[in-house]
Amino acid sequence: MNPRTPRPLEVLLADPATVHAAVGALGMAGADPRWCPYAAVVSAKTVTVHVVCAAGVAGVPVPIPGAPWRISQPPDIWDVDRDAVRRPEDYFVRPVVVGSRDDAVVVLDAARAPGPITVSGEPAAAAGLRSLLTAQLPPRCLADSDPGWDHWPILVAHGAVRLLGAEIARTLSARDSRLAAEAVLRAAHEGQSGEE
Repeated sequence: MNPRTPRPLEVLLADPATVHAAVGALGMAGADPRWCPYAAVVSAKTVTVHVVCAAGVAGVPVPIPGAPWRISQPPDIWDVDRDAVRRPEDYFVRPVVVGSRDDAVVVLDAARAPGPITVSGEPAAAAGLRSLLTAQLPPRCLADSDPGWDHWPILVAHGAVRLLGAEIARTLSARDSRLAAEAVLRAAHEGQSGEE
């Protein structure tokens, strides 16, 4: 019996290099007190980074990135080829896989959250995403409900994962969630081993 060929998404989810590409691209995008990159969509060949204005800052234009970046859509979405991604030494990223978009993996930078992450929505889907986040993040990064101060509320409904008012990903199956959590943990271990 021949083993089944893994789907492209499974290959990306199982590979710590996917997480490293997200971390590198989020770090390369930089940040400013007025804006920051908060999500990376990692495909086999490119990384798309989403940038958001800081809370309480309105009307500040997100800068136009230079090479190797390309503007994908409005100026708050930037693309870079994976082979051009380099990880800056002085930028901390706390990667967390939250879902997929087509055959790409969506990674949030939980370090950019203004407080804990909360998950609500359809009970089974929200529980699945909460379980995935719990496997990747320290407990202080999550809250069961609105903590009463700034936080990132994630809403899960009809297979969609929504943050900051926009659909950022589709939910993962239990198997894909397991692959994602394992890849994030392996990537973190590789990052620590490389620093010693």
